[in-house]
Amino acid sequence: MVGTKLPPAPGWDLNAAYISIFASAGRMIVGSVTATIFAQLLDILVFVRVKRMTGQKGLWIRNNLSTMVAQFADASIFYSIAFYGVIPTSEIPKLVFGTYLVKVLLSILGTPVVYLMVHRITGHWTARGDLVAGQ
Repeated sequence: MVGTKLPPAPGWDLNAAYISIFASAGRMIVGSVTATIFAQLLDILVFVRVKRMTGQKGLWIRNNLSTMVAQFADASIFYSIAFYGVIPTSEIPKLVFGTYLVKVLLSILGTPVVYLMVHRITGHWTARGDLVAGQ
């Protein structure tokens, strides 16, 4: 970002391309941080609410549902902030949807990893209850 405001080095004839690439870095950083914070909070909110409905059963559903909801928000927020006005507005939903599909696939593929981690930590394939202080 700062580099786009400085004069080019002597003999550097690619400054226009450099500025074109890095001029929107600030928007991408703001979009990324905003999307991450919002998506993480949403992920926790959905996870906890689904857990209240399912109890200790259905780790796979609360893990996947919370991730899928949060990742849709993440992609929507990021692309809207980073690229609104930079690319045609009609292209943003395509980017969001394409990215979201990849994230959903990774979420589903990650489910066995979640169960492996629960087993590694608790010695059980499903959670037996919330951790209580002093256990």
